[in-house]
Amino acid sequence: MTKSLADMVQEAVYSDPLLSYSLSAGIANYSAVAKRLIPALERSYGAPVRVNSVVQALKRVSVREAAENYERIASLLGAADYSVIQGVTELSLPPGKLGDVLRTLSALDEKDVKLMIIFSVNGWHSLITDERTSSFLSLGDVAAPAGTSMLSIALPKTTEGLPGVTAFVAQLLSRNGVRIRNIVRSGNRIYVLFRREDTRRTFEALTALQAHPVKPNTSE
Repeated sequence: MTKSLADMVQEAVYSDPLLSYSLSAGIANYSAVAKRLIPALERSYGAPVRVNSVVQALKRVSVREAAENYERIASLLGAADYSVIQGVTELSLPPGKLGDVLRTLSALDEKDVKLMIIFSVNGWHSLITDERTSSFLSLGDVAAPAGTSMLSIALPKTTEGLPGVTAFVAQLLSRNGVRIRNIVRSGNRIYVLFRREDTRRTFEALTALQAHPVKPNTSE
C-alpha cells in the first residue's frame, strides 16, 4: 500500500533530529523546509508534490514525542562549553601499533606535546594530536590532512548516557556548511574535526543554537 504524503512527511520529520527540534521550537521556515524535502518526497511518492501540500502536512505533524530528547539536547548544547583548537592531525593506528606511538611520545619533552586524544574501536586506535607532535610520529595513515581544526564540546556530566547528541551536532554543523572530517564522542565530550576555513561557520551554527534556547522537558 502506497503511503500518503502526510505519512511520508511525518517519517521525514521523525528521522531528522534537527528538523524535529526546529519545528517544536517554532523556528522552522515551513516553506524552506518543504522545498528541501520535496525532491525525496517526489521520488517516494512517484508524482509531483506541491510546496503548499508539504507545508500543510508539516503543520499537522505532532513533533512533541519525536522532539522531546532533541529539545533537551539543544538546550544542553546551547549551554555547553566550547573551544576550538587550530592545526590538528588524526592518525589511524592498526592493532599493536599504539605501544610504539606511546614509547615515541614518552621520549619527547612534555612541552612538545600540546594535544593528545586517543580512542580505540575494534582494536584500531584513532589518535588526535597537534600538527607539531604528529611530525615526530611516522606510524599510521594521516586521516585528517593539514588545515584541520578541532571543536571540543564539554557537556554536563549527566549527559553521558544521553543518545542522539553526536548526530544532532553533526547535522547542525553540516546544515551550516561545515565540512566535518570526523566526529567522536567520549562520555560527556564531543570532538569534531573540520576544515580550518569553516571555523566561522562553526561558530555561527553554535551562536544560532544559543540564540533559540529551549527548556528541556526533563530536569537535569
